[in-house]
Amino acid sequence: MALQRIAHGDTSGSGGGQLVNPLSKLRHLFPTLVQDPNNLLPESSEIADNLARLGDSMRDRAPDGINNSGIHSGYTYLGQFIDHDIIFTHITREARDLTDSCMLGDSQLRPFEPSYIRENVTNQRTAILELEAIYGGSQPAPRDGKLMALGRVVKHPGANPNSDESQDLPLSEVAATAGNRVPLMGDPRNDQTVILSQLHVAFLRAHNAIVRKLDCTFDDAQRLLRQHYLWMIVHDFLKKVAKPTVVDRVLNSPTPRYSPAQDFFLPLEFNSAAFRFGHSMIRSNYYLNDDLPGAELRDIFILKAVRNPNGGSFVSLPLSKVISWKEFLPEGENVARLLDTQLVEPLLAVLDAKEEVVPCEARLAVQDLKRGYMMRLPTGQAIAKHCDIPALTENQLLNACANVRQREILIHSPLLQRTPLWFYVLAEATAQEDGQRLGELGSYLVSEVLIGLVRRLPYSFINQPQWTPTLGLEPGEFGLKDLFLLAGVLSPSGVSDQ
Repeated sequence: MALQRIAHGDTSGSGGGQLVNPLSKLRHLFPTLVQDPNNLLPESSEIADNLARLGDSMRDRAPDGINNSGIHSGYTYLGQFIDHDIIFTHITREARDLTDSCMLGDSQLRPFEPSYIRENVTNQRTAILELEAIYGGSQPAPRDGKLMALGRVVKHPGANPNSDESQDLPLSEVAATAGNRVPLMGDPRNDQTVILSQLHVAFLRAHNAIVRKLDCTFDDAQRLLRQHYLWMIVHDFLKKVAKPTVVDRVLNSPTPRYSPAQDFFLPLEFNSAAFRFGHSMIRSNYYLNDDLPGAELRDIFILKAVRNPNGGSFVSLPLSKVISWKEFLPEGENVARLLDTQLVEPLLAVLDAKEEVVPCEARLAVQDLKRGYMMRLPTGQAIAKHCDIPALTENQLLNACANVRQREILIHSPLLQRTPLWFYVLAEATAQEDGQRLGELGSYLVSEVLIGLVRRLPYSFINQPQWTPTLGLEPGEFGLKDLFLLAGVLSPSGVSDQ
């Protein structure tokens, strides 16, 4: 989504471990592969041009609702929330360095040298799945004693006078007087869209619900919410977007490949490719609630203000835009797109609330492909072979392409035999799972890293096997629906509380 560059200072957490170093490392998970040029994309201006052409070919021009998966859209944005919790890439660069997303169109683009990646590519997140965007960051969310502070929505004429107004993020009053929406939170990226912003609000409200329900301290509520979050990532999110058999295999492996204890890092193969599969899941429009049954993608972007469907914009979220979460869960209207080699058209030219093109968002697929190239990611085939996973054949790869143009680009370039990892993961999902979830390699890479991060936390269910969720509707279970129920933004009957 919109690329925002923010600086982070030291952060700290309580009730479950310290958020120790905001600049965590980004390294290759398969360093031996990177040492052999045959495992990488060839370096040339032709390859840069082919990546641009391949990215441009990834437009989904089908009518909305044609390429739907069985995964509901709540998980699209839970994935983005998780991504923001652990990843914010920072690249130290000079003014002429070709690392800015606005400069990726240069055909002379070349991969970074390995030494440059080691020294200049860092992660602005602690990457330890401790809800840093909720509890930490350079601008920790304000608290009201044991509770997390909330903002108030703007009620529209005729709104239910008994509707809950505490359904927005706390905002900077100073910025609001100038007409700007500046949320007081650990990561402003979580206010990029109405959907993601409302998901963040749900976590704030869930913390408060725990305090009120258990009459516990702030630290105890923080730890309990983190524990349930970790369970939800593995047993709800991962088992929907990845192959459950692969998730269980990684979870029960006595010898995980990704288990960094001392020299902690986040893998570039995950950050710059595998975990970007969610870009293909984004819909071109959403049923936000009964008042906004067909909101276009551009209408859900927030940036400096919230679009008013009747003209103008708000600083605070209008009640009419509060999410009806039942529509993002099973039996709701919003299902994610198939995991395939296409992105919906609005992602190729996203407009903000002021009808301006979001900077550098015009070709998201091109950005994803070229960043993988710049970070020297091994190809999909090389990683599959290294992990003893059967690689896609050339015919499987071509058949998984979304259109003739993609096939022609692959056939007439080295990309058929040496396929960019991000494109390969999406093609594999189509070839092996009909786009309903990640394929074998994609499932493995995403599961290995997320479960590895869960495994690092001493209070996680992996390290405390006697621990089970206690806050869900069903004993021993906790998923996205349970989070919304706990937060009071979804009633037990499935009707959103507004």
